[in-house]
Amino acid sequence: MLSQQINIKLNKKRLHEIFFIRDNPFIWVGIRKKIFSSKNSKYSEVSEEMVLGILVKEYNLNSFNIFTYIKKSKSSIKDLFNKIDYSCSIDLYFPYPPLNNNDETFIVNDHYWQNIASSSKSLDKDEEHFRIFSIKALKKYILPNTVVYDPACSSGIFLSHISKNYPLCKCIGSDKSIKMINIAKNKIKHVFLNDANNLKTENLHCDVIICRFLNHEVITEEIAIKIMNKLLLILNSKGIIVIFGHTPVTFDVLKFADDKGLKVLNSIGKLYKNNIFQYYIIMKKD
Repeated sequence: MLSQQINIKLNKKRLHEIFFIRDNPFIWVGIRKKIFSSKNSKYSEVSEEMVLGILVKEYNLNSFNIFTYIKKSKSSIKDLFNKIDYSCSIDLYFPYPPLNNNDETFIVNDHYWQNIASSSKSLDKDEEHFRIFSIKALKKYILPNTVVYDPACSSGIFLSHISKNYPLCKCIGSDKSIKMINIAKNKIKHVFLNDANNLKTENLHCDVIICRFLNHEVITEEIAIKIMNKLLLILNSKGIIVIFGHTPVTFDVLKFADDKGLKVLNSIGKLYKNNIFQYYIIMKKD
């Protein structure tokens, strides 16, 4: 019996909904949507129900992208998710950013971030699964005197969570918003004003760098890669960069790591109800 091949057609405004689960030699394809059936749904999570099947090919036709895939059973997709744990061989990748009305990469404006600064509770709640997962994922990397730096620390709640669980490490945060800095000061000791797009950290050397902002709707791929190159300069030998976010990561982390000779220690996360999310840990070699 021949495998059933199905085409899905998307215009460029919807391409950002597409995701790939790269499980060499297979690429699974799916369409992201909010899990409305769950009160604990996080926009950054992907569930089994979103996966369509195994990608055969992708091509353009009359201003549409056509994705041809082999439809897979629910049990096959469940098997895929069940084998995902802490992994450096499987990753979740979103190849297309959302577009604005001019068909350019959509980036939220500064006014949006000022509103977030006034009420950061929703963002903090949406990152809860990242905080919980990080405590386990980073256990062997955060030791006494480890310097942990978050160059876009926002309210400081993520670093505060790290500090509470690893009290012997040194947590440092910076942000471009003075409102966020004032909030973060109540949670962590070492905070300073700094725009991640124009890092000024010549005297800072870190063992762990937390990147929660190199994401769609926040920053372009080009700028994200420039920031990553700057962060590598302040990362100690055998130090790690941790990359995740509320929206998809805006660049191909596996390709970047390969180009820079970095070691991939983890490439995906999983917590609630078997849902998965992007969570990369890459190490700077000697």
